[in-house]
Amino acid sequence: MKRKKRTMISIVSVALIIGVIILFMMRYFICQKNTNDIETIKISKSGYLLSTCTCEIDFPNNSFMYETVGYSDNDESKTVYKKFTDKDAESFMKKANLYGFFCWKESYDNSNVYDGKGVTIHIKFTDGSVQETHCYAKFPFTYDKMAEVFYEVFGYNIL
Repeated sequence: MKRKKRTMISIVSVALIIGVIILFMMRYFICQKNTNDIETIKISKSGYLLSTCTCEIDFPNNSFMYETVGYSDNDESKTVYKKFTDKDAESFMKKANLYGFFCWKESYDNSNVYDGKGVTIHIKFTDGSVQETHCYAKFPFTYDKMAEVFYEVFGYNIL
């Protein structure tokens, strides 16, 4: 009897692992994008006692704009414009696809928090469609990984 129970647990465990792998692969291939699919990504970030940050990434022109507006008069405000390479864009897209960035839901919201960080992501595709994701004090599972990707590729803490 114990042997049957162990065998059944093993079969269920393997089935669950296979199911998770299939789900991950389906999400990866369904939401996969390349640099020719994306026109712009605009991100705005603000929060309690935080500077307001805005970023715009323009893929057709390989240009990047990052602007911070200080929380108080003592905080420095700045705007940075720079170019990025095709290799940078490809690296970004590869990791964004890996972390399911283009499959994030429309809203992640924790309305029980009154002084949290808020982020809005606006992605405009070359076919004219738009995807928006709003986060407030709650974020997608891969949010921190994507924050690292943005920092690695563009050099700024965008998310």
